[in-house]
Amino acid sequence: MIVRKPIAFNVDDAHQRELLEWVASRSNNFSGFVKDVLFAFKSGVGAAQVTAEAAVEASPVRVKYANVGDIF
Repeated sequence: MIVRKPIAFNVDDAHQRELLEWVASRSNNFSGFVKDVLFAFKSGVGAAQVTAEAAVEASPVRVKYANVGDIF
């Protein structure tokens, strides 16, 4: 069973638009990327190395964050 949790971005809000653009520049697989970031945050990873699989590439894209909390 799959449970969907939609997320909306208000592109008129600078903070939300910046987040949307940031995620879009990192991966074509929004759902997988967000789940990787949430898992890293849940795990308490400070200097996280999150793997997000791009939909058009077979190999994962590695993204490093100085602090996962900085993106929220």
